[in-house]
Amino acid sequence: MKSIIIVSAYCPDDERKTMLENCINSLQPIRKDFDILISSHSYIPEHISKKVDFTFYDANNDLIYDWDLMNLPWFSPYDGLIIVSSLVSNFSTYSACNRIIMGGLGIAKNFGYEKAHYIDYDAIINNYSEFYENNELLNKYVTIQYKKEYRNFDWNVEGGVGVFQSINLNKINKIFTTYDEKELLKILKEAPNKTNEIIYQDLYKLDGEEILYKNWDDLLNQGNIFNQSISTQKDDLNDWTVPFYDTKTGKLNVIVWNSKKDYPINTSFIINQEKIITINNINKYQWSIREVDDINNVNEILIIVDNKIKNHILINTPELKEKFKRNNQTQYWL
Repeated sequence: MKSIIIVSAYCPDDERKTMLENCINSLQPIRKDFDILISSHSYIPEHISKKVDFTFYDANNDLIYDWDLMNLPWFSPYDGLIIVSSLVSNFSTYSACNRIIMGGLGIAKNFGYEKAHYIDYDAIINNYSEFYENNELLNKYVTIQYKKEYRNFDWNVEGGVGVFQSINLNKINKIFTTYDEKELLKILKEAPNKTNEIIYQDLYKLDGEEILYKNWDDLLNQGNIFNQSISTQKDDLNDWTVPFYDTKTGKLNVIVWNSKKDYPINTSFIINQEKIITINNINKYQWSIREVDDINNVNEILIIVDNKIKNHILINTPELKEKFKRNNQTQYWL
C-alpha cells in the first residue's frame, strides 16, 4: 500500500490558497507512490481538491488566549538577558493545530495507511528523496524529525521543526489518531513548554518508541522551501512589539524588535489612555527598549504598530498583573 502525505492548511484568503495550490502541485510527480490528504480549517476549492485523494475540513479553528497556556518565545537583546513574552502573536494555535494534524492522522490510519509524511501548506517540495528514505527508516522509528541549529535573527525552535515530519501510524500512541480535547488541554496545562513541537516529542515517546532526528539544513539544501506564510498578511503584526516586566527593577518596559520586516516599523504604546511612548524607524534586526513605569501604576496598554491596533492589554487587577508578570518577563543569568 502507498504511504500518505498529509498537508495541513488554513487558507481563508487567495494569498494562502495560492500557496496551498503551489504545494500540492509540487507533490504531483510522486503521486504514483504517495497519496495526498489535505487537512484544513478552511474550505478547499474544487480545483485543488481534484489534485488530491482526500480533503478533511474542520470548521472549528479555536484559538487560545489564556497567557498561562500560550507559548513563550524569547529574545536575547544582549548577553545575560532573555525576554520571554506570550504577546508576540497574541494567541496560541495549539488546539487548532491538534485538530487538523490528529484529524488527518486519524483518517489515514482508519483507511489502512501505515506511514504518513506531514507538511504545512506553505511548503514547496523540489526534492523527494526524504519521503522515500524516511519510508524505509520508519520501519524502525516512530517518527523522523528535523532539528535546526540556533542562529541569531533566525526562526528558531526547540525540538523538531514541525512543518516536515514522517510518522509510523502503527507505532504512535492512540492520542495522535483519536482526538481527545480534554486530555490534550490537560497535557498543555501540565507541560513546561507550551509548544506543539515540544509536546509532540514527549507524546511520540509514550510507548517507548524511538525518534530519529535529522538535520533541518539537509531539507533546505535539497531546494525545498518552507514557511512562506511568515511573510503574508496573517503575520503582519507578529514582531516583538510588546510590554514586559523587568524582574530586577519592578518596572514595566516595552520593546520593539523588528524580527523579519525589510522596512522600518513604527510602534506606539498608549499607557492608561494618557501616556504615549513612541518608538519609530526600527529597521530589520534592530531593537529598542524603553522604561515605562512601576508595574503597579500601569493598568492598560494599547499597542499600535504601523497604524494598526495589535493588542489591548488590561492588567488592572492584582491577579492580572501576576499573570502578566509570569508570562512576560526578563530572565537574567549574568
